[in-house]
Amino acid sequence: MKKFLARFAEFYRPFLKLFAVVTLFTCGVQFLGLLSPYFYGKIIDALIGGKAYKEVLTLAAMSLGIFLLNNSVVGCFSDLFDSKNVRYDTPKYVAKKTLSQVVKYSLGQHIGQNSGATQDVIKKGEHSMGAITGLVLYYLLPVALQIVLFAGALLYLEWSLGLIVLGGLALHLGANIYLNFKFKDSLQNLEKKRSDVSKFYSEILRNIGVVKVNAQEERVVDEYDEQSQEVCRTEKDLWIKYMWLASWRDNIIGLTIFAVIAVGAFYVHKKLLSVGQLVVFLFWTNRALGSIGQLGNVQRQLMSAAASVKNFFAFLEIEPDIKIMDNPVRPGKFFGEIEFKNVSFSYPKRISIGEEKPEASDTSKRETISGVSFKIKAGQKAAFVGLSGSGKSTIIKLLLRAYDPDEGQVIVDGNDLRIIDHKHFMNSVGVVEQDITLFDNTLRYNITFPLNGRGRFVSFEEMARIAELSRINEFYPILECGFDTIIGERGIKLSGGQRKRVGIARALIKNPSILIFDEATSDLDAMNDAMIQDSIKEIGAGRTMIIIAHRLSTIKDADVIFVVSGGKIVGEGKHHELMKICPEYQILVHKQVKVF
Repeated sequence: MKKFLARFAEFYRPFLKLFAVVTLFTCGVQFLGLLSPYFYGKIIDALIGGKAYKEVLTLAAMSLGIFLLNNSVVGCFSDLFDSKNVRYDTPKYVAKKTLSQVVKYSLGQHIGQNSGATQDVIKKGEHSMGAITGLVLYYLLPVALQIVLFAGALLYLEWSLGLIVLGGLALHLGANIYLNFKFKDSLQNLEKKRSDVSKFYSEILRNIGVVKVNAQEERVVDEYDEQSQEVCRTEKDLWIKYMWLASWRDNIIGLTIFAVIAVGAFYVHKKLLSVGQLVVFLFWTNRALGSIGQLGNVQRQLMSAAASVKNFFAFLEIEPDIKIMDNPVRPGKFFGEIEFKNVSFSYPKRISIGEEKPEASDTSKRETISGVSFKIKAGQKAAFVGLSGSGKSTIIKLLLRAYDPDEGQVIVDGNDLRIIDHKHFMNSVGVVEQDITLFDNTLRYNITFPLNGRGRFVSFEEMARIAELSRINEFYPILECGFDTIIGERGIKLSGGQRKRVGIARALIKNPSILIFDEATSDLDAMNDAMIQDSIKEIGAGRTMIIIAHRLSTIKDADVIFVVSGGKIVGEGKHHELMKICPEYQILVHKQVKVF
C-alpha cells in the first residue's frame, strides 16, 4: 500500500501545489458550512427565549450571509480554480506520461504483448487514476475535513456527546478498513477476469473480418456471453456478500445518533444544554455521520479503481529491455556494412501484465538462431531464403534491435549495435514489411511520417519524385484529393499493392542507407509484383539492401544470398553458386515452395 501511494503521488507530483490550493478552498467551504447550523441553533434559542423579532432577523441575516459567502464566493472560486487548473489538465498529463513511457519499450516488447490487453490496461488505468483523484479530492478530502472540524466543534460544545460521536466514527471507520482487507483479493481476481473478457472482446473486433468470412458471428457472441456471464456471476456474489456486511456496519450510524439523542435530551432536561444547542449538535452529528455513511459506495469504487491502477502501474514499471547508452556512438552517416558475429538468440517468454517473471534457471527456451555469422558489404544487395520458421525474420529483428542477442554481436559499420545511437540508426534504415501498417490519415501523412513532423514542408517535387520511385504515381493522381486524400483505417481505401507502394515510399522518404524488404511481395499478384520488383531495382542503387522473399525473381540477382535452415546459415553465395553447392537452396528453387 505504501509503495502504491508513493507511486501515485509521484505520478501527480507536478500538481501537488494545485492540490494544496484545492485543499485550502475545501477547508474554507467546510468551515463556513460549520457556521450556518450554529446560527440556526441560536435562532431557535432566541425564539424559545422570547427574544425580539429584530434580534432573530439579525441572526437569520448573518446565517444567510455565511451561506452566500460559502456558495457564491469561496465555492465559486474553488470550482473555477479546479476547472481551470486541475480537472482537465491532470487527465491530459497522465495520458502524455503514459504514452511517453510506452514508446520507450523496445519493438520486441510490443511484439511480445497482446495489444488489446495493453490498451485495456492503459484505458482502465488512466480512467481509474482520474476516478481515484476525483474521489480523494472531491469526496474523501471534504469528508475528512468535515469530520475533523465537526468533531472539534462537537467536543467544544459538549465533550461527552462529542466522544460518543467520535466513538461511532471510529467504529465505522474500523469496519470499513476490515471490509477493505477482507475483499481486497477478491476484487483483484475480479479485475483480472474483467481484463480477460475485455481482451477477448478486443480480439473479436480486431479480427471481425475473419469472423465474417468464416460465418462465426453466433459463435463469438456466445463465447463472449459465456465469459461475461461468469464475470457477472462473480460480481453479483461478491457484492451481495459485501452489502450484507456493509448493512451491519451502517447500523453503527443509527446507534450513534440514538445515543446522542438520548444523552442530549437528558442534558436538555437537566438544563445542561439548550434546545438550540442540541439541534446544532444533532445537525453536526448527522452531517459527520451521514458523510462517512456514504463511504461504503466510495470504498467500492476506490477498491475497484485501485485494482485497475495496480495493473496500470505494473505495466508502466516494466523496464525497457533495450538499454540505451548515455553517450552512444552517433556517426554522421551510416554506410551500411552489416556483420553478425556468432549470434545466438531465443525469444523470451511472453509475460502477461501482472504475471511473475520466469525463474532465471528456466531452460525450456529453444534457440531460434544459433551461431549465425555473416557479413554484408556496404551497398550490396543481400537476400535471405529459407523455410518458414527457419530464422530469417528473427535476423531482421535483431538488426533492427527489436531484441539484443543472447550471445555474439550485431555490428554496423564496425560498431556493435548496442553502442550506437538507436534512434539515429533507425532514421537511417527503411523497412518495408509484408503487412503495411497505415494511419487513418492522409496519404501525405503516411508517406512523410518518419520525418518527425516535417512532412508539411516537403515540396511537391520531392513528393512526386518519391511517388515515381515507389510507383505511387500510378494511382495517387486519381484519388479525390491527391496526396491529401484520407486513406481510411489501415489504408482501407487502397488495394494491397497500393498499400505496399505506400510502405516503400515511407521507407524511401528517409533516404535510408539500409533498405529492408521483409516479404514485401509475398501477397501480391503478378502485375503488382513486377511493378514492385522494378521499383526495388531502381531504388537500391547506393544503398545496402536486404531482401527476404520466396520468389526466385526477387532474389536471383542478389550480390549474396544466405540460406537459413534450423536457425543457422547453411549456405552463402550467388544464385548460380548455391545451385551447385547448397542442397537446401536447390530444393527451395526446384520445388518453388514459399520460403517465408
